[in-house]
Amino acid sequence: MPWSADHRTVISKIEKAVRTGGLFAMAMPRGSGKTVLCQTAVLWAALIGAAPFVCLIAASAERARDLLENIKIWLETNPLLHDDFPEVTYPIRCLERITNRQKGQKYQR
Repeated sequence: MPWSADHRTVISKIEKAVRTGGLFAMAMPRGSGKTVLCQTAVLWAALIGAAPFVCLIAASAERARDLLENIKIWLETNPLLHDDFPEVTYPIRCLERITNRQKGQKYQR
């Protein structure tokens, strides 16, 4: 489905907050994609280097782990994300979910 006018407004506010700072409140109906918008905003902010640290806060530790797991899956499996940010996704894909392998990874070798 295409983005609604409300989605476009929220996305614009997210982009402005990521690029120039600031805060805003987001209220949308249940099931309208608020969580996914926040997850993708955090991922995008990290990928473009908008800030040294990016934080996604959830209501509980369990929920935070779920949200982080989704981002990990996107980094490992999303072909469009890989096309746009191969320098990030390629090394992650090479790990094949075995985190100890990162010790042997080298940059530009």
